[in-house]
Amino acid sequence: MGTATATSLQDSAFPLVNLSVSGYTINTLHGYSSELDSGNIRESVTPIGADKTFDVIISESTLKIKRLDYDLRDIANDKSIGSGTLSAFDESKDQKTARLKLDAAMNASTEYGLEITLTTNYSKQIHFYTRVKYYEADCFLKQKLDFVSRFHNATFNMEKNFEIKNYLETNGSNDSTLANVNIYSSKKMITWNNLKPKVVSACTPTIKELNIETAAVEQVYYVKAKTDTGTETYQVKEFYRVRYTTGRIYLLYFQRTMEAVFDPELTSTSQSEFKIGISNEEDLGISSSEDNSKMAFVRNGNLWYYDLHSEKLNQVFSFVQDSTDYIRDYYDQHNIRIINIDNDGNIDFVVYGYMNCGDYEGRVGIILYSYDVKKNQINERIYLPLETSYQQLKEDFGDFCYVNRKNVFYFSLYDRVYAYNITSRQYTVLTKNASSGNFAMLEKAKCFVWSNATSQKPATRITILDLETEQRRTVTARKSESIRVLGAIDSSVVYGYVRNSDMYNSEDGERISPVYKLVIADSKVKF
Repeated sequence: MGTATATSLQDSAFPLVNLSVSGYTINTLHGYSSELDSGNIRESVTPIGADKTFDVIISESTLKIKRLDYDLRDIANDKSIGSGTLSAFDESKDQKTARLKLDAAMNASTEYGLEITLTTNYSKQIHFYTRVKYYEADCFLKQKLDFVSRFHNATFNMEKNFEIKNYLETNGSNDSTLANVNIYSSKKMITWNNLKPKVVSACTPTIKELNIETAAVEQVYYVKAKTDTGTETYQVKEFYRVRYTTGRIYLLYFQRTMEAVFDPELTSTSQSEFKIGISNEEDLGISSSEDNSKMAFVRNGNLWYYDLHSEKLNQVFSFVQDSTDYIRDYYDQHNIRIINIDNDGNIDFVVYGYMNCGDYEGRVGIILYSYDVKKNQINERIYLPLETSYQQLKEDFGDFCYVNRKNVFYFSLYDRVYAYNITSRQYTVLTKNASSGNFAMLEKAKCFVWSNATSQKPATRITILDLETEQRRTVTARKSESIRVLGAIDSSVVYGYVRNSDMYNSEDGERISPVYKLVIADSKVKF
């Protein structure tokens, strides 16, 4: 089996930021190249006490930090309530620490948006975001994190005088796989059964929710373990919900998931076997050429190509570097969508989300690439920068996009459908209302279907666009009637007719449009 890598990206250059509260290092923050609205970013919550101080720990990479600016925002009223600048740091090897004191008047138990901006020695600004929550009295963060730490260590048999079994609600319903264990699993599964993994990365808690009594904490880390086929690497995510009251800790919920990192050395192409390993994924994003001789698949945020005849396996795209700390380049806030793979093995694909390294490091966007199998090389065709987070983008980016032979890229974003001409670098908005009930994708037929409905008026017409030929067909409702896009079945569009006189508002104010006639039509047939 031959293997090769098509991606060639620069190493991560941005620093990482962690925050130190109550003697714990928490909330690993990744930097953004562009400024975002801190009120829309909620990746972590940082609790502060009566003195309103905490430490900002900067782990430098290539870029060196000269200044720190911060801006505290009242999210509810969308206004800045405090800002400042620091240029003096406590320095140690590859780290700088700044003590941040927020002097603004803050309401207790209320979340505020905090933006931390670091300026580098090249005058580049990098932005980091967290939520801040102020408590005049003790919110018992230390006690909660102490418990999380002890429970985590006990799963590896590294904690004495701590009995995991006392905190479980084992009922035998979740003991089938290590891919997903929780508070209902047995102690044997919680302590990794017979796997005996070793932690190979940092394991920093991220505070997701916090109140005086309760807290929700997530930990993401990597482990290695010996298996029958060799040493495997796994990404592990732990989630804890705990309560501290009357001097006692209660474990309200626990869940741990793990995903094997795909390793081509553990495959046997001569036997047509790819070892996926422990996984929660049901769909690996596999695409095949029309003659089924070539295939591409996505695993762990990486794109792979395989030629069944030559038994050649190529890594087409990956942010992972040869030398890794598992934190920067393994950061999993992006995804890959395969658009097409032809019979020669050439691939069109989209990378969308947070860019871990390379020319667009720290940006959130959509990049259209083409892969040339003969050159084993990827070429960037479109880069669309966005001012949002990956968590929001994955909700707003449509499930299907397409590139035709005329170099037009079709995609949907923020309930709008676009046609972007790659040659002229001009785009057209096909519809501004691609919400459910007004828009459908016929992936097998390579068609988009949308209606002319608006927020004020029901649809009188639907349009079916063949993405390859750019031919349009329309279906028009009769007078005093409306038409609704209901979905798609394979290559057929499903729509229905509504008598306007039958429309009414429900008790909760929702507009009800009952269909009296349902139509399932082949998208290629003229109407």
